[in-house]
Amino acid sequence: MFDVRSLIAAVLLSSFQAKPVYAQFTQKQERLLNAIIQVESNGRDDAVGDNGNAIGCLQIWKVYWIDATEFSGIGGEYQDCFKREYAKGIFDAYMKRYAREAWTDPALFNPEKVARIHNGGPRGHEKKATQDCWRRVNAILSRSAHEPLTLPAPLGGRARSAYEPLTLPPPLGAGPGVPMSPLRSRPPWGRGQECL
Repeated sequence: MFDVRSLIAAVLLSSFQAKPVYAQFTQKQERLLNAIIQVESNGRDDAVGDNGNAIGCLQIWKVYWIDATEFSGIGGEYQDCFKREYAKGIFDAYMKRYAREAWTDPALFNPEKVARIHNGGPRGHEKKATQDCWRRVNAILSRSAHEPLTLPAPLGGRARSAYEPLTLPPPLGAGPGVPMSPLRSRPPWGRGQECL
């Protein structure tokens, strides 16, 4: 009788095991992560994009995953990026490697730098190709808290309201730009990940 009770207790306990926690986030970090997830995958954990090169809610590329796991020792498999908590842990490790102060120091927290590095690699915050991603992330942040964190003017352009619709630049020789949803995962020309 005791063996049966032990077996039942073991089965019940194993079914209630907690999910592994890869990182703890501040309220600002969590808010930024949620906005990036909306932009990257529209909140879908099963998303696959960039011609199969990016997976999960944060659209993590394999080279990004390798970078993060080598630095942090998180472990796991690339396919684990389909699990939200794991993907967030990979994001955290990557930011601690390439945007440590901007991501972890409350006094120096810089959501634009973090979002652009996520989108464009270690020097993504310096790339023009990542500005649009930041505008879309900031638009979501603005709607969720009614206070934009920042919304810089594009290079050679004017500052825009976080609520102003975004447009893609027109093809050469074409008319006005193409309207773009703030939730679109990325422009048709890619993520600006060439440095990864």
